[in-house]
Amino acid sequence: IQPVLFYAYWEQLSSLRTHPNSYHRNIYHWLLAHLIAVDDERKFDAIKDAYFAQICDVKMLTGLEAVKDIIKISSYRPDLEEEIIHLFLDESMLESYTEKQKDRFHYVIMGYFETILEYRRDERLLDFIKSCRHAKNTSTSKRAKQIMQRQAD
Repeated sequence: IQPVLFYAYWEQLSSLRTHPNSYHRNIYHWLLAHLIAVDDERKFDAIKDAYFAQICDVKMLTGLEAVKDIIKISSYRPDLEEEIIHLFLDESMLESYTEKQKDRFHYVIMGYFETILEYRRDERLLDFIKSCRHAKNTSTSKRAKQIMQRQAD
């Protein structure tokens, strides 16, 4: 993909955020996450809050894709790292989901936090990961234990 070819259509693509079809909303997330690489005009800043709010989508999988795409955005916009950390630590964003669904979000978020912990220690992230050791989802609890083990080494 050559994001620069699609940048001219930013506004039209942004309209997909409220589309009734969740697949269109997923496309919205994915496309904008990839357009961030060429967002010299910082158009993302104007829609950032609405974009981040998509975590609370009526469809859990769309919310989960939003988390993955927000992680992608963080690689292009390190200035947003602290805001993204705060967003991911805010459990109220996930309140409409079941515990099992929340565990799926936590699994993905832990991967992001682990990459941050590779270059700086942050007790908030470690506390989040520690709390996931007791998740109902075995993959999530296992990942939390593995990350904590690597942090201890």
